[in-house]
Amino acid sequence: MTKQDSPSILIILTASLGDVVRGFAVLAPIKSLFPNSHITWLIEDKWKSIAENVQGIDEILVFERKKGWQGIKKIYQDLRKNHYDITLDMQRHFKSGCFSLLSGAKRRIGFHRANAHEFNFIFNNEFITKREENYPKIYQYMNFVDVLGGTWEEPLNFGFDTKNVVRENKIGVVLGSLTIKKDWNIDHYKTFLSRVLSETDQLIVLLGDSSQIPFAEEMLILFGSERLSSLVGKTTLPQLVTVLASCRVAVGPDSGPGHISAAVSTPYIALFGPTNIRRVGPYKMGSLALQAQSHIVSDISEDEVFEKLIYVLSGNYSF
Repeated sequence: MTKQDSPSILIILTASLGDVVRGFAVLAPIKSLFPNSHITWLIEDKWKSIAENVQGIDEILVFERKKGWQGIKKIYQDLRKNHYDITLDMQRHFKSGCFSLLSGAKRRIGFHRANAHEFNFIFNNEFITKREENYPKIYQYMNFVDVLGGTWEEPLNFGFDTKNVVRENKIGVVLGSLTIKKDWNIDHYKTFLSRVLSETDQLIVLLGDSSQIPFAEEMLILFGSERLSSLVGKTTLPQLVTVLASCRVAVGPDSGPGHISAAVSTPYIALFGPTNIRRVGPYKMGSLALQAQSHIVSDISEDEVFEKLIYVLSGNYSF
């Protein structure tokens, strides 16, 4: 067995949860191309737990971003201790470019100069194809596989093992995101939940981080229904993967849970404001996404969302 057959590969992608989840799709085709490769993923500490539950990652390097220079120093030390043959800089910023260079890999593959940010391209020596701004980000990630000489096919495999998860007559409702301008109006959620409870027989599980706990508790008291429950602030990222995999459909803002939902083949009705749906929409969920013409998420009506929901529940949508 030669080194070419079993390269040590470093993948740098630390960004948002949605980006990280999309990036996982490169793992299966890389492992198919190099079955004996050792893949290390450089990731922020807040996403570590989800990376630990993905097939294809052999080692995780944690970047503790909140520690500032101390966090950067630690990554520098970790990178210098290891040897990498290939680095995939899927982050495309100055900092990730520095990490790519520090990896010492002979092949450092990054974004094309026209698509890179903050002079990221100066740190890498191979590049994926130049793409227009509307080109889906997930397929740009797959272009890294192309440069390696690998092949991939759809549907993409994101590495989550959900074969033992049972689908239920349950709707996941994500109550918010990390960006306020991406969030739906609270009153819209109330009206939407009321319609789901009165016009369908589905269970509803509320999802979100701890910042949405007061809103979730308000909904539980308001409706007092046994069909409505809340896991807001109660799930780890691996648990969120399982919960979304058990839902028939999920609804929520343009945020990480939407990409997790798509990765486990659960239809996700994504609510968009100004963000480019074609570029960053959840994988294979374009027909379910809703975008306000005003680019203000709260201008999306409950009727529009409910119509999409019934479309999925009636069996008309195929992933």
